[in-house]
Amino acid sequence: SLSALFPVLSESSDTVVWPHSASGRFSVKSLYSRLIGGTLSSRFSCVWKSKVPPKIKIFMWRCLHDDAIPCYCDLANRHISYSAQCPICSAHAEDIAHMAFKCSRAQEVWKGLGLQELIATIAAPGRSGAEIVEIMLCDPEHNKQCMSTVGLAEMVAVTT
Repeated sequence: SLSALFPVLSESSDTVVWPHSASGRFSVKSLYSRLIGGTLSSRFSCVWKSKVPPKIKIFMWRCLHDDAIPCYCDLANRHISYSAQCPICSAHAEDIAHMAFKCSRAQEVWKGLGLQELIATIAAPGRSGAEIVEIMLCDPEHNKQCMSTVGLAEMVAVTT
């Protein structure tokens, strides 16, 4: 008989357990958390806890996802636009890093806020727009430098 070959270890029935959640049940949230290497709240808490209008939070959150803002570079890669060049300066391809930090117009804004040197340091060559935004928002050292130089009201006024 099969029971002689496979001894019964327990009288209870087998259950499926998802090891990546406290309850043992599968959820999309627990899978997403596992895939990104952290919890949803820990990765984006700096955005959602900020005291800015919801439309600014959504913009910041979208900046943290490189392809969530349809810059000309992304549109050209999808064959929606014929040119990836920045429409303001025409010097570089427009991606989030260029649009928000490296374009001459963006640099004028950061200079007006007294943050040009800090932005130049954070927006090092090779960093994506999402990386730059994450450093500015979530890194306590850089966040403190930004907020000590300019008030939150000014930052929101410039962003909107």
